[in-house]
Amino acid sequence: MKTTGRHSGRMIDHYLYSAQAADRALDEAQDTMTTDPHLPGVRPERFPDRDQAMTWFDAEYKTLISVTRLASRRGVAVRAQWLAWTTVTFLDRRGFWPDLVAVQHIALQAGWRLGDLPGQARTHRNLGRAYTRLGRNDRALDSLNKAVELSGRHGDKASEARAHLTISVIHEATDNLTDSLASNLRALELAQATSDSMLTATACNNVGYCYATLGEFAKALRYLQLAVDEHRKAGSSASLEASTWDSLGYAYHQLGEYARATDSYLRALALFSEIGASYLHSQTLGRLGDTYQAVGDMRAAVDAWEHALNILADLAHPDEGQVREKLRQARAAPTG
Repeated sequence: MKTTGRHSGRMIDHYLYSAQAADRALDEAQDTMTTDPHLPGVRPERFPDRDQAMTWFDAEYKTLISVTRLASRRGVAVRAQWLAWTTVTFLDRRGFWPDLVAVQHIALQAGWRLGDLPGQARTHRNLGRAYTRLGRNDRALDSLNKAVELSGRHGDKASEARAHLTISVIHEATDNLTDSLASNLRALELAQATSDSMLTATACNNVGYCYATLGEFAKALRYLQLAVDEHRKAGSSASLEASTWDSLGYAYHQLGEYARATDSYLRALALFSEIGASYLHSQTLGRLGDTYQAVGDMRAAVDAWEHALNILADLAHPDEGQVREKLRQARAAPTG
């Protein structure tokens, strides 16, 4: 990408403020980002809805990564950091996790140069999310523990809570369910101290899901209902609402209430599809297939698992093997 010094500042700001607007259109529930006014003469893009924002990101994300590198090379560290943050939701939903890791390392270097501890904490949380998606749990925990430390040092309870929420996912993925619950309960305690309804809803959802995995279904449903109540207080957020419906589906399945589980999963799928969250869509499809299997509808189960497998194959995700095994066993089972 060739630019002159005179024009590069305006180009960087065009992409930064356009990406910021697109990012907010994708998910209003995410962390806020405060930026300086853009340079005179810059006319950022505007996005009336999520679909247009996603379409713009699909067309421009490679350029955004190049512009982030350019800002870093030109010594505009704060804009390099901001640019990197604007791509997180899009890259995560599309499953472009290696790109997410690469661009957050640019942000981390910028944060070091700026001496920005809150910014470094945010970037470490982003890296933790990306490494978790890639199944690199040791790297994820290193980043997330650093985020907890930095957030604690500057007293940012919301940032610390978000780090604990992702740590809980790693513990759950490695069958450390008690540690996962402890991380989620700590996140909930911190979230409630911030009076952030969306963050509290997320933590309630995660606590409820943990209790369901531990077989404590009365507690699970109580916390999941609290999550629903917090959603209503905070206003609708498709990503958070979808996760709660997915958790409710899991709890109802474990209780043998398969009709309610199916309904909950279908609600989650509609929302994940709406926001383009491919990986989360695949996870819910896998669980929906389990519910169809439990009621003896193997055709529907296989359809759900095949759909999940197609998504995971496109993402080259390690969960692909588990779904392939479910399909192998289903196809090997005697019929009639």
